[in-house]
Amino acid sequence: MRIPQLLVDLLQLLFDLAAPAAMCTMVLAGLALRQESGVNFEVGGRFQKWMLWSVILLTLPQFLSWFAAQGITVPAQSAGVAGPWLRSMEGSFTSFVSDVVVGRLVPVLAAFFVLKAALDAAQGSNPLGSVVAAIFVLTVSGSVQLMQSFNSGGEFATTDMLVSLWNFLSGTILPEAAGLAVAGAVIHMFEHGLVNLTNWAGNVIMPTLAGLFFAAAIYHFGKGRPYSHLSWAGFAALMCSGLLRALEGFAQQAGASDPDRYWVSILTLVNWVGNVVLPLYGVLQVVLAVLHSAGVLERITVGEAWVRNLVTAMMCFGLSGLLRLAESFIQHGTSGVR
Repeated sequence: MRIPQLLVDLLQLLFDLAAPAAMCTMVLAGLALRQESGVNFEVGGRFQKWMLWSVILLTLPQFLSWFAAQGITVPAQSAGVAGPWLRSMEGSFTSFVSDVVVGRLVPVLAAFFVLKAALDAAQGSNPLGSVVAAIFVLTVSGSVQLMQSFNSGGEFATTDMLVSLWNFLSGTILPEAAGLAVAGAVIHMFEHGLVNLTNWAGNVIMPTLAGLFFAAAIYHFGKGRPYSHLSWAGFAALMCSGLLRALEGFAQQAGASDPDRYWVSILTLVNWVGNVVLPLYGVLQVVLAVLHSAGVLERITVGEAWVRNLVTAMMCFGLSGLLRLAESFIQHGTSGVR
């Protein structure tokens, strides 16, 4: 019994629309990939199902030929759709997929994923999932062409395409991903190494240099040379970690995405200088004013050499204890980099 031409045309229409339908299922697979985290997929999830449907659609004639080899009667493919109405439907659907879905909708979806990646990064989340989904969606057309090249044309074309996809994934994509993972690990190690280096410099090296600065200041004082700059350098070396802590506190007064964060940090620094540093300096000036008014500083001078030598010896004997006291202050305080 001969099959009616309408049914033959409908069957051929389904065969011809398999490749454009595979384009649509690939786009849906990209959306499902982002919903399942973007960098991973769920076993039996929607991404896996849409990918399987894409493979089946691209190997539909070969998939049906397996049933024919088992003795099941399957209508043969014709050269094309004979009816003009069905042929126009085929052309319209193919144009819709190529011009609308692939040409216009896919770039919009990719732009949406890129925007989502930027928002994820601003929120402190991992933007890699959205970036991977955007790349997957943008390469839908090329991915379908690649999958079509994996079609062996035999009865087992569906499984052969799955095997070829796995070989391509393991032989091409995964080595590239491994390179990116190694680069990310190196950057991560560099970041932690830089933090550890900063901690080591602020908590170990700078307090050690403070002892050298104070020793040099005592030596300059004993020789009658300017020594104040070395003294202040020693105090700054001891307070390096604490000053860094203060600056971190200033920077955290505003959110990470606040455009006024720099201004708020400077304002907090100004408030700290005006409300903490200047009052302490004012108290010191009051004490000096009292000493000057009482004539104490005029009577206690270090003008003669023997007095300077005596004071230098006292400071040399007491420097080690003062440094131990400063180190205990550092050890009992909050130091380092977060």
